[in-house]
Amino acid sequence: MRKILVVALLSALSLPSLALSGMTVMDEDGMAEVRGQVGITIDLDAYTNTGYMCYGDSDGIVGTANAGYFTFGDLTISNGVSTSNALLNGMTMDLGTLAGITYWVVGLPDLTGRILFRNVRLGTSTNTGAAIGNLELGNIDFTAGSILKIFPNAQVGVNLALDAGTASGAPTGYLCYGDSNGMPGSTVPGYFTFGGLTIDNGATTGTRAQLGKLTLDLGTTTANTMMVVGLPNLTGRIFFSQVRLGTSTNAGAIIGNLELGNVTFSSSSVLKIYGH
Repeated sequence: MRKILVVALLSALSLPSLALSGMTVMDEDGMAEVRGQVGITIDLDAYTNTGYMCYGDSDGIVGTANAGYFTFGDLTISNGVSTSNALLNGMTMDLGTLAGITYWVVGLPDLTGRILFRNVRLGTSTNTGAAIGNLELGNIDFTAGSILKIFPNAQVGVNLALDAGTASGAPTGYLCYGDSNGMPGSTVPGYFTFGGLTIDNGATTGTRAQLGKLTLDLGTTTANTMMVVGLPNLTGRIFFSQVRLGTSTNAGAIIGNLELGNVTFSSSSVLKIYGH
């Protein structure tokens, strides 16, 4: 399957000047040192208010060969308050093959600030389709050793497996889904914030939960472009202590908390996401 992962962080990241500043050719001794370590580490200290990221599938979902693309558009990376930088620290990447399957292993970083996509779209090509809302992630502190594994699925797109936890202490992480256009009868925005994020084994803080083999596939039927999510098993818990409904991110009165834990789905369980 041909998959694409396109990241366009435009003028704010000043890629040409970055590429030319302070770079030297690595000699054999330097290469040997890199080979002796586990992949690479990436730290980000940046601000941007433009760009997009798109995941696509050119050969469709089961039942149709029409392509589908999931675009996270109008990217903002900031400290969440002003136009100051966000900090992403300690993300690692490693690649390898085990028993004929190639894995991309991402060590999950701490995020101070926010990553916001103001227009999330499902369409038949990159950056097309009606906007179905916006998505924001902020202020997450993962425990050491938290990883995301990405590997191919011969039938349906790509597999994701998560082995991660959040650090002990007062949880600050949040995930927010919003709609800046309102709903029929009202143009006032609405935002659904899941705050106070904790990921652990359900018994001890600072431990990890396991989310096994979530699959993603994209395609277009005669009616809709959709993303089909094969639901994974969860060992441990994902807990949001502060769930809010408000007119902006992390705003509004707390309406309760939400916890999901120790779920085993049948192999055919799927979640379909599409615009309307």
